[in-house]
Amino acid sequence: MPLEIISLQFRTDRLVKSSPIVLKDPVRFVNPAPLSPRVDIVSRQGPRGVAANKIDLVKPLVPRPPDTFTGRDAEIALLRRFMSRQRLVVIKGIGGIGKTALALAHLDEIRRAHPQRDIRFIRCSEHEGVAALFGETQSADAPMAFIHEINAADAVLLLDDVHLLPADQAGLLVRLLQTYLTGHALLTTREDLPLPAIDRVDLAQVKLEGLGPDAGAALLADLLALHPTTAALPEDDARTLVGAVGGHPLLLRLVASLLVTRAVDVATLRGTGLSVAMRDELLARVV
Repeated sequence: MPLEIISLQFRTDRLVKSSPIVLKDPVRFVNPAPLSPRVDIVSRQGPRGVAANKIDLVKPLVPRPPDTFTGRDAEIALLRRFMSRQRLVVIKGIGGIGKTALALAHLDEIRRAHPQRDIRFIRCSEHEGVAALFGETQSADAPMAFIHEINAADAVLLLDDVHLLPADQAGLLVRLLQTYLTGHALLTTREDLPLPAIDRVDLAQVKLEGLGPDAGAALLADLLALHPTTAALPEDDARTLVGAVGGHPLLLRLVASLLVTRAVDVATLRGTGLSVAMRDELLARVV
């Protein structure tokens, strides 16, 4: 007996139920890439010798910000203000400073306020992300097709690590977004975008620095509190460590991991501090 299924299209704004489609065994799965936002189900033949049916299950995969995200209230407020006025906003900062976490925290705000809003997340560090932007064959038409899709969905877009794209591709993409995007996009980068200064002046930019002493100490406290067997870090020591790593969130996480695994103890840190050489060595290991 043929297997009857209902074609379901998963979207953030609605659940669409289409006409029943009858599939005959076997059903094979095509391109089941775990990071791909699209999974295709293809049947060999329909009930009357019709050509293969293709059903797209569109389900964007957008990460959530870390549970311990903290200390960026001012940056979130600035990002909120920029996004209310500008179509493109850039978050710039060194590796591990929290660019992606900040962007995801803002998108999470949008998701909570507007549960039906379509949100797209693309990592420029991954093959799937570059292919989504420029196609497998690097077609010159692919970026425009991508922007048309984003416009049609009225989606909020996050392009993560734009600096990893070749300069010509990054420059082309940003110029096209500036010209044709009708919605909003967030771009994270470690470097200035490869655009003439006259084009960059129209881009709103949030430049991320390290966490302040209070916020950094709060992050350390939150991380250590997840491990009750680890001794609490006195506030003065925590603030000293925050200053030693320049408030770098990823380095603070690494310091917390050293304390949790007992690779170093509080007394040692109190006695020797965290030297510039050690800070640079840690930064090289995690960025």
